[in-house]
Amino acid sequence: MYKENAPFKYDFVGSFLRPSNLKRARADYAEGNITFEDLTRIENEEITKLIAKQKEAGYHVITDGDPSSPPPRRAPRRPTGSTP
Repeated sequence: MYKENAPFKYDFVGSFLRPSNLKRARADYAEGNITFEDLTRIENEEITKLIAKQKEAGYHVITDGDPSSPPPRRAPRRPTGSTP
């Protein structure tokens, strides 16, 4: 559990990993297999689960984990042997 007199300070930065259920729902939405409302419902369910886990762990700051933002884009890779 979090103690207010902890000998250190910390912050949560960034996003939590997306659960497989959410990844599957995003793929299903992209393929037209579920509606936007279905996707939103699944995102909200996963947020609720994540918040419960954070409370159980004693976190003093709660975050939704940023599940509805798109995954980060990767920079295109240069072909092998190319020069910058």
